[in-house]
Amino acid sequence: MKAAAVQSPILLLENNADVRNLLVEALTDNGAFTVHAAKTISEAQALMAEHGESLAAAVLDVSLPDGDGRQFCASLRRQGFHLPVILLSGLSDEDDVVRGLEAGADDYLAKPFSIAELLARIAAKLQHAAPRAGLMPGHLGPAA
Repeated sequence: MKAAAVQSPILLLENNADVRNLLVEALTDNGAFTVHAAKTISEAQALMAEHGESLAAAVLDVSLPDGDGRQFCASLRRQGFHLPVILLSGLSDEDDVVRGLEAGADDYLAKPFSIAELLARIAAKLQHAAPRAGLMPGHLGPAA
């Protein structure tokens, strides 16, 4: 009997329903990820309260109806969450990217982007995060 693959839980914060649905499908398609999807920061905060300890990574849109994904990222860092964070944005000026990274993001991907590139970036972040933390990717919650 073949052992079931461990799925890494991902927080996805994207307000555009079409993009969100496409990303959920792409992330869950190969069975490597489970996705907790939110369309607003308030929904993402609720998901973090419920699942934050087990999340392997977060993919956050920058421009949201109830705030800024960079500010949400900074809030996660202040709360002690060390999970890899990738920001997605239609804002691609150097200053926008720098502000995202300064807010605590591990990566920044400008829209439009390739799904394959996003998946590769998530996989790379998870590979680098697990050994550094000495834990499995799903256990990168708040620091003790």
